[in-house]
Formats: sequence, structure tokens, C-alpha cells
Amino acid sequence: MKKKIILIICVLAILITLICIPKTTYQKWFGKTPQDTTNLPTDSKEYLTIFVVNEDNKLVGVKIPVTKIEEDQIKQKWDLLTSQMNKIPTGYSSPITPSTVLNEYSLEDNKLVLNVSEDINRSSGRLAIESLAWTFCNDEVKEIVLKINDDVVNLINDYKFTKITKEMGTNFTYETAYLFEANYTTIVFYENDVILPVTYFYVGSNEYDYMLAKVFAGSKLAITDYTYEVDAQNLVIQINDNIVLSDDFKQTMEETIKLNLDIDAMSINGVDKVLYEKTFATVN
Repeated sequence: MKKKIILIICVLAILITLICIPKTTYQKWFGKTPQDTTNLPTDSKEYLTIFVVNEDNKLVGVKIPVTKIEEDQIKQKWDLLTSQMNKIPTGYSSPITPSTVLNEYSLEDNKLVLNVSEDINRSSGRLAIESLAWTFCNDEVKEIVLKINDDVVNLINDYKFTKITKEMGTNFTYETAYLFEANYTTIVFYENDVILPVTYFYVGSNEYDYMLAKVFAGSKLAITDYTYEVDAQNLVIQINDNIVLSDDFKQTMEETIKLNLDIDAMSINGVDKVLYEKTFATVN
């Protein structure tokens, strides 16, 4: 009887010892070294920017995480706007009907021709067209041509249009009631990875004056003391401060200038140094 009790105690002791041995020790015994994850990146995803609608029914650009950026970015962005719209962050939605299929596309002379299915007709009119313009237009693509069954489309859900470009504007804000006399300028605001383009209608202001005033006012940098001049297609902005310019401010200034003005370069100067400079002209 005593031998049985001693045997049971020994077995329990062995089991407890085996349980307490770390898993990594077993892996070493059997020739398996565990993967060291201490230096692996916590977020290996990349991002694509598409333009969708926020809760205020405004068109905004948001960054969508993707496993990798495909070689065919046009198809990848189209899928994010339609069949993969579930990847769009909460609080945003695509203005394009999700069942709309991109049958084929072509790019020639800076025009991107999208041949799509008839489901596009159930999309959200102007917002859908603006979404296409702001999602796909860039330095290489200046205009979108929309087709259904190879026929050019100029009417979507009662919204009629002639051209699909960024110049058509979006998120209209009227600062004058005299629209026939008004000028308009689109300011492209960047803030916390969200892009908000706003097209302002106004009268009585030089476009440079108006554009710079809006960019500085929206920058949260509290800059009011500045001057500018345009010399041989170069915009030079002088600030009486050596303030550090945020990335959001730089992107807002760059994209707004590219969209509205025909200049070759821009520089922003502080009291005794260059704070930022950017070349827009294409170098051949």
C-alpha cells in the first residue's frame, strides 16, 4: 500500500514538473526555435486614398488600409468604392452603387475612360461624379469620361454634367449672393489624414489674396502677418516668423496651388531662412 502511495506521489511530481517547463524549452528540445516577433512591424499595411461621403454629406478623401498597393491602382480604387466598400471606415460611405462593375478602362491624352455597368445610374448623382473626379484625377489624369456600353454618359440620377474634372468643384460654399459676378476657388484642406476640398464663391478679391487668406486661416498656425509676390511664375510667400510648418499645412498649400494657379514653384520664407519650397513645373 505504501509503495502505491509513493508511486502516485512520484507520478504527480513528474506531471507538475512537466507542466511548469516553458513551451520554448520543449521547442528547443525538439529542434524548433520559436519566431522572434519583437522586431516585426506592428502595422505592415499600405494605404490608398479614395473620396467618399461623410456624415455631413460632404465629399472627403480618406485613407483606406490595403494589404498591398496593386499595380492596377485604378481597378483597386474602383473596387474600394464599390464591391469592397465594407473597407471604408465607419462614418463614411461611397456615393456609387456597390454593384456597379468596371468592365474596362483606358487612358489616353490625360483622359481616363471608364466603361461601367448600368448600375451607375442608381448612384448619388453629383456626389458620385465628384467622387470619380477626386479619386482618379491626378498629375497624369486630368479628366474622366464615363461610358455605359461604350456610350458616353452625361446624366446620372438626374444630375447632368459635361466634364468630370476637379475643376468642377465640390462642397460648394457661397460667400456672395451675386453668383453671376462671382469668382470661385477650391481650397484643398488636409487635416489628420482626411482631405476636405471646398469650393468657395466670392466677389471683390484677387485670387491669390483670397486663396492664401483661406489657407492660412484654416491652418491653425495663427499666421496673419505675411506678404507675397509672384516673380516669373514663382510664388514667394514671406512670413515674419520662423514657425515650423505642419505637414497638413504644406499639403493644403501645395494641392490648392496646383489646382488653382499656373505657377512653376513656391517658396515660404521665414525671418532669416526658407521654411519650405516646392517645384511644380515638370522637369524634362
